[in-house]
Amino acid sequence: MDANENLDEENIKLSLPSNHQPDPDDGEGFYSIFQKHFKPIKLLGQGSFGCVFEAEISVDGEKRKEWTVDHPLEKVAVKRIPFRFSVSNISTIMNEVLSHKQLKHKGIVWCHDFWTEIPPIGWQKWADGELLNEINTNVKFLYEDESSFLYIMMKRCDLSLADWLIDNTSRDLKIVKIIFSQLVYAVMYIHEKKLMHRDLKPSNILFSRNGSVKICDLGIASVRVINCEDRKGQEVAIERTMDQGTVLYMAPEQPGYREYSSKVDIFALGLILAEMCVVITDEEREEIFDNYRCGRPNGILKNIPEAENFVSWLTNPIDTERPAASRLHTHEFLRFSQSRQEIKQIRERKRIKKEMDNRRSFVKAVTPWMDDPLPPPNLPVNHRLPNRTKVFFNPTTA
Repeated sequence: MDANENLDEENIKLSLPSNHQPDPDDGEGFYSIFQKHFKPIKLLGQGSFGCVFEAEISVDGEKRKEWTVDHPLEKVAVKRIPFRFSVSNISTIMNEVLSHKQLKHKGIVWCHDFWTEIPPIGWQKWADGELLNEINTNVKFLYEDESSFLYIMMKRCDLSLADWLIDNTSRDLKIVKIIFSQLVYAVMYIHEKKLMHRDLKPSNILFSRNGSVKICDLGIASVRVINCEDRKGQEVAIERTMDQGTVLYMAPEQPGYREYSSKVDIFALGLILAEMCVVITDEEREEIFDNYRCGRPNGILKNIPEAENFVSWLTNPIDTERPAASRLHTHEFLRFSQSRQEIKQIRERKRIKKEMDNRRSFVKAVTPWMDDPLPPPNLPVNHRLPNRTKVFFNPTTA
């Protein structure tokens, strides 16, 4: 499907494969892409609005080449999100996910592919029973007979910021700054593309194997809106009860789904930074975040003045008073004066080591008989060894 194609009520019917057309009276012949093309390994997570499987690509041929040509994959994460079927709903979801599929940035988990499935009544419950038995899990899913499903295939990441917050009970401010700086650059890229995430939270911020920060679940917010409308506003109660974080990290203007801007992402960043700097319990988190939404003072960052000032800037209850993502690195909290100096020193040490290694290799090649082939310690760093033609050069007399 062309990522630039705009889906409307007419062409959405043409863009969906025939197996996607709902046929509640006929359960035979339904073709599930997820069931046929993937081998689920385990359930990575489950929430009130979907689940995530770790899976291997089991299909061969052209489809496998399409999925792996640019991004060789061993294992993938496949997110499944239920929604109420209608042409307008699918059009909204497809346009949203298509726009985010175009985002290619080192700070964003790339969407390899996505599709919708509309199984006959009762089919999904039967298929999941078989699947959950195969992966040996006792998890139970809730089903609605009229549910359709959006599937999103993404790169597999092993660790989320939510995991990091649990595992690190003492917080190193230098590490916090490095993580948050990468997060800011990713959000800045999203906003530069005239998009917004709308659902930033620690579980949607992942770490790759090399430790780099990546944002996932772009485009899922529109599905949440559709589900909330179908359930007549039950999302708030569900999310509060299950502590999924969607409502917990919302900006003041966001509940109720009124018009809002990308500044909702800035507010969420402020809340995320606050809990990265200090350890807080689940009960404390809800009260503290509600205080930020209402503009009431919080004393949790009083011992970190630069962070306290920064978080207050990001979580201003008035959205127009919050900074744009492009301005965040101008704040003293992210200037990294000490960290940059340390990085500079490390690079200088590596440069000197490389210089010395080059000298060792050269001297060993041209003067193998020397007892002490290395230059004296006081030799200037910018010293250059003579041309290889001077075979009898003795660096100790240079």
